[in-house]
Amino acid sequence: GTPTCSGHGTCSEGRTGSGVCSCTARWAGTQCQACARGFYGAQCQSLCPGFDPTVNSSSSTVCNGGGECSDGLTGTGACTCFVGYSGSACQYACARWNGNVCNGVGYCDDGVTTCTCPSSSTLGHWAGTACETCASGWAGKFCLTTCTGGTTSPCSSHGTCLDGPSGNGSCVCLPGWASDDCHLACPGTLTLGSPCSGHGTCDQATGSCTCASSSTAGYWAGDTCNTCAAGYSGLNCTLGCPGLVQVTSSQLLVCSGQGTCWNGLCVNCSSGYCGTACESSNCSALACSGARMYGPSCSLQCPSSSGALCSNHGSCDSGRVGSGKCVCSSGYAGEACGQVCGCSATGTCDPTSGQCV
Repeated sequence: GTPTCSGHGTCSEGRTGSGVCSCTARWAGTQCQACARGFYGAQCQSLCPGFDPTVNSSSSTVCNGGGECSDGLTGTGACTCFVGYSGSACQYACARWNGNVCNGVGYCDDGVTTCTCPSSSTLGHWAGTACETCASGWAGKFCLTTCTGGTTSPCSSHGTCLDGPSGNGSCVCLPGWASDDCHLACPGTLTLGSPCSGHGTCDQATGSCTCASSSTAGYWAGDTCNTCAAGYSGLNCTLGCPGLVQVTSSQLLVCSGQGTCWNGLCVNCSSGYCGTACESSNCSALACSGARMYGPSCSLQCPSSSGALCSNHGSCDSGRVGSGKCVCSSGYAGEACGQVCGCSATGTCDPTSGQCV
């Protein structure tokens, strides 16, 4: 008769037995009549590719977990690979993204683990090992939106494109550049090396400067914000000028329209005018007998060095209504104009500290 458990196992027999077969290695089935998963051949003597029970008894390694093996008594041991796997033992696993082979948009050639990604007007323009991102210059959920400025030179090479599947293709311009595709250079970017001369902000849409206007940042004007606004002076354009005269809504005169404002002081008053704001025409009555004296009673002396008025490098705002301050010649600074500024052609001398900025 037929051997118990097909001769490949032990039956739980006897009065207390269950009649269930316990199969030996390689065999399975209620009567141990079939090969266990991963074995094939007339005696279940052969192993499917990728399966080695001495290393891992789990049959999940059959065909390297990437396919089904033709096992069993009449099986051939050949692997039929699942989608995304290739090789005789399904040993090549194609890259996946979010669980999808090649993100569901690309494919892998046999024996290759990296994806071939599509680039077309219908499938999108994809890139990456698993086609997980858009190719350079493309954006949007389906990678069909071009970056502003084109895919060859996105954002005119002066900005960063919000690309990739989560981007919308718009540009974030580098400092000093503006417009939707970053092709506009803000005033001062190319000529001065600093947008708006560092004294304003550039409008990202129009590329024009809005100059700073505060007591801390200074009051600046001009297309590149490199000059003091009307009524202000000084190295940082923070010093208000005396004697303001509003001629029209767009024209403002300083020093009563009769002088030049320098570092917050009126200098070079027109002939016949004097005073801290060049406001007085009664100069003879306001003058002191000495060129170096100032104050209501002409009792105060302008700064000097070694007896030289303003160190011979400037002129003093003297007289009864004068401030007694030295207005230094170009290249000199300090209270008595005794400091020499060693500024280069591109530097500016601070008239107070003598430091080049």
